[in-house]
Amino acid sequence: MKEKKTETHILKLLFELYKGDSSVTAKNYLNQYTIKDIANISVGRDLVESAFSKKKTATHKYPVYSNSVENKGLYGFYDFEEYPGSSLTIVGRGVGLGTAFPRKESFGAIGRLLVLSPKNNKFDVRYLAEYINNKLVIFNESGGIPQLPGESLAKYKVELPSLPEQKAIVDLLATWDEAIEKTERLIQAKEKRFKWLMRKLISEPQNAQKGVKWKRAKLGEIGEISSAGVDKTINEKEVPVRLVNYLDVYRRNFIYSSDLNHQVTAPKEKAKKCSVRQGDVFFTPSSETRHDIGHSAVVMEDMPDVVYSYHIVRLRLHESFDLRYRAYAFKSEDFFRQAQKAADGSGQRYVISQSGFRKIEILFPPFEIQQQISDILFTAQQEIDLLKQVVEKYKVQKRGLMQKMLTGEWRIKPETSKL
Repeated sequence: MKEKKTETHILKLLFELYKGDSSVTAKNYLNQYTIKDIANISVGRDLVESAFSKKKTATHKYPVYSNSVENKGLYGFYDFEEYPGSSLTIVGRGVGLGTAFPRKESFGAIGRLLVLSPKNNKFDVRYLAEYINNKLVIFNESGGIPQLPGESLAKYKVELPSLPEQKAIVDLLATWDEAIEKTERLIQAKEKRFKWLMRKLISEPQNAQKGVKWKRAKLGEIGEISSAGVDKTINEKEVPVRLVNYLDVYRRNFIYSSDLNHQVTAPKEKAKKCSVRQGDVFFTPSSETRHDIGHSAVVMEDMPDVVYSYHIVRLRLHESFDLRYRAYAFKSEDFFRQAQKAADGSGQRYVISQSGFRKIEILFPPFEIQQQISDILFTAQQEIDLLKQVVEKYKVQKRGLMQKMLTGEWRIKPETSKL
């Protein structure tokens, strides 16, 4: 119901947008500046440890931001005000280079983080942040770690409408931001519940299904493990096939034919040996870190023209397992602990051998209980997936609006944002 009200409000706002007067070009009302013309640029310094706290307290109440996009750059808190509110920060080094965040309240900045404050009230910090994030193309100034020096940022050009129209645009976009944030918070709550269900139904079955007899078996006892899949090559003399890749397994619980579009070729016998059938379970046998290994996904339909890549391992079960349950059976905490222990590596790359996989043990209940568990987990996962689709829809709408408004193709009346 809340999502419906949000969509109704968004539609109302859309109807209030209007196309710019054809006699008024963007050049007539969009003013071009360099960033140094409209902003004072400062650079974050070293952390003042004597004034810092990792947690917010009654005295340490001013947020400290670093060169990071994670958690919007929040690093901790100062007991003094270093920069005033109504500023924006821009990541000047590393991952997320050039990402801007508006800062409403007083704060501190560290680690070469760029800080922009308006000159002569030329811009709304929220508008400039949207402009930088969605229209400005930031170039890496270094061949190593990505860097954006303040003197380089100062030379970038921006086009801005009047301040009242800037405010109206960001007030309108805030409606989408609010819808996105609310839905993402709901997704987080649903994902937390899903993890709890996984723990109770898969990782700790003895607590959730008392009186039900679960079996313990090694993977090598309940199915056939195989690897040595197909190379990512094309040879005119071979059979054309599609490929199940590492990321197809890493990113999914369920694999459908429509998900696969990587075209390669394989010798006829190799394609037969590396076939993909409904119910096959694939694992990721390697990773750069030990804790990120052994992910799995199940094939949901027969795929006569599909083979698997040499980067993954196939388990073809002969034990009776519910199809959807296979997606969850190999994701217990105990399974991942065994997978991590079975991984051999030097610190740069870890790999689980076929024999290592065959020795990993799992617990599984009778078929009827498998169906009950998979129904619960599948329904919970569907709720999350649908909410993610809603978020993506809102993001697409916002990107489309921004493209129209930042270029002046669509204008907005300042009173529209107050609807």
